[in-house]
Amino acid sequence: AVELSRAIEAEILLVRVVPVLKSIAPTLEIPWQTRKAEKRQRRMAEASLHTARSALINSNVRINRVEVLSGRPASAIIQYATKECVDLIVCTNRSSVSSRPWHLGTVALKLLRNAPCDTLVVSTDAREALTFTRILIALDGSDLAERALVPAVSLSKALSAEMFLLRITPPIALAIGPDEAEILTPSIKGQVERYL
Repeated sequence: AVELSRAIEAEILLVRVVPVLKSIAPTLEIPWQTRKAEKRQRRMAEASLHTARSALINSNVRINRVEVLSGRPASAIIQYATKECVDLIVCTNRSSVSSRPWHLGTVALKLLRNAPCDTLVVSTDAREALTFTRILIALDGSDLAERALVPAVSLSKALSAEMFLLRITPPIALAIGPDEAEILTPSIKGQVERYL
């Protein structure tokens, strides 16, 4: 987020969501100890955000606000992003290690599907100083996939990053058999190269 903010001269809004038990289980009676624990969680979240803000003071980025939100994380972030007319949400994928290569955490997946703006999900395996020097744009020939081109080109220019276009084609050998696929491959390859 810091590198992107510097490159495009954008403001960073640091946000953390503290789940409130009543929003997760609205029919439960909530004892005073639970409310006290929620307040303690909120204070810890505020301290964490202020620590993060202090760590970024010398990074030449604008961090005008830090906000602790309450509620269900994805919903709270989406409501806040909508209210504040946010252009980009940056979050990490906090899911546990999974055998499925495209597994995303619940919050990241909900943000990708429902956010009112673009969402960048950064791997939890990301390096300390994340830099974007090579950007891959995966296309399948559809208008929907091509919507990624304009923001990707803008991002690539702002970060002086090298950009790669990748055209994904369906595995035709499964549909028509390997012999026929071998005959059609040069023609399909030519179509893909003209497209790119």
